[in-house]
Amino acid sequence: MSNLVIVALPAADEVVWKVSSEKKPHLTLLFLGEETGDVPRLDRVVEFVEHAVNNTQHGPFMLEVDRRDVLGDDEADVLHFRKNYQFRWINSFRSQLLQQADIRTAFESVEQFPEWLPHLTLGYPQAPAKEIEDEYRLHWVSFDRIAVWTGDFEGPEFRLEWPEYEEAMAMGATKTGEAAVENLLQKPTVVETMDLGREFLEHYGIKGMRWGVRKDNRLSAHLEERRANAEVQRQKFREAREVRVQASIGRTSNSKAKIYTKGGEDHPPAEDAIKVAVAQQKLSKSGTVALSNKELRDVAERLQLESNVARLQKEQGRVGEGFVRRMLRNKGQQETERQTGKLFNEVGDATYARARKRFVPPAAPA
Repeated sequence: MSNLVIVALPAADEVVWKVSSEKKPHLTLLFLGEETGDVPRLDRVVEFVEHAVNNTQHGPFMLEVDRRDVLGDDEADVLHFRKNYQFRWINSFRSQLLQQADIRTAFESVEQFPEWLPHLTLGYPQAPAKEIEDEYRLHWVSFDRIAVWTGDFEGPEFRLEWPEYEEAMAMGATKTGEAAVENLLQKPTVVETMDLGREFLEHYGIKGMRWGVRKDNRLSAHLEERRANAEVQRQKFREAREVRVQASIGRTSNSKAKIYTKGGEDHPPAEDAIKVAVAQQKLSKSGTVALSNKELRDVAERLQLESNVARLQKEQGRVGEGFVRRMLRNKGQQETERQTGKLFNEVGDATYARARKRFVPPAAPA
């Protein structure tokens, strides 16, 4: 009976393909146990994985290698990956896959490790990994496909790509190439060939363009849309936590009333702050004349309020800092006095013993 596994596959030019002794080196995302032969369930799993890959609109991702180590009872030779910024997307994608009922049920029905340890197996004692001269080439691994394996390292694969960017590049290249061929066939004269060259320049350049000055294009629009989608996903999986308040009158009648608060994480920026940020961007790029009187007042008021709050927070921190400093100073004085008294006692005892030995005659024998 074969296993049902969802994996990420390295790019074809990655060095792990030459080093690993496995048929296909891979990063296991979800191990779903043995394949039971339930065709409808398998179809739903494959369709959902394909749907998730297409909707995520994310290209190949890279993971940084943390260390090379031995893992498990099989003493597998593996690459452990760091759980840093590059790891966040694939971990979020893995969590999205677990939202599907069939995948979640299969995953929970199989014994799993308490925590997902992202790793790539290079070999085993009976089938060791191949030698590599430069270990630094294993510092990063790029993955460009998601696969659902239902057999011996076999199953449907779905490529990770930036669809809008690649579509734009393909359309630009196709249109330019078609126009060039058509013009060459229909306008073979020297003058018309010069017009063709001008067409190429117009396609790749903008009149008045300067080096270092970038214009908005489809790629930047795609990146903005990608950031917006990522923000939506973050807010979906990291809901804002309400602030919990507990008021207390103190343990005794001599205690002062206090307010304890917890929570408040992951709250989005307030509308007022967003409006002021927009006005500040206009101010930095277009000057004060681009802002209305109300926008100028809002910016000035917001900056003044933020400055006052920062100053009050700093002063409040100084109060606690002063309290800690006084405690440390008192404790240091007490310890110094104790050590000084101890030293004086030791010196006094030694001085008295030497004086007694020098000036007091020994007792006469009986």
